[in-house]
Amino acid sequence: MQAKHKSSKLPFTSAVALLYPLGAALYAWKSSGGNIAVALGYGLGNFGYLLFAAGIFAGSFRILGLNKRLHVFVVAIILFALGSLLCNLSYE
Repeated sequence: MQAKHKSSKLPFTSAVALLYPLGAALYAWKSSGGNIAVALGYGLGNFGYLLFAAGIFAGSFRILGLNKRLHVFVVAIILFALGSLLCNLSYE
């Protein structure tokens, strides 16, 4: 009886998809005049959107080890809430 081995390959689609929130954070940082809270909040919020879409279409985000749809949605909600909080607290 042989044990099933998980593939140790890098999940290419998930890795490339991480460029989207990174680019969004860099854009927000540049447009906010270097405000790191805005950039981090905007990046995390966009990462939440990305995970929500991944939960709907793929049901997983393997680069983070999220293999179940429910886990992806829970992390997406947490990241979106945290990103919204950071963006809104940084404006006076």
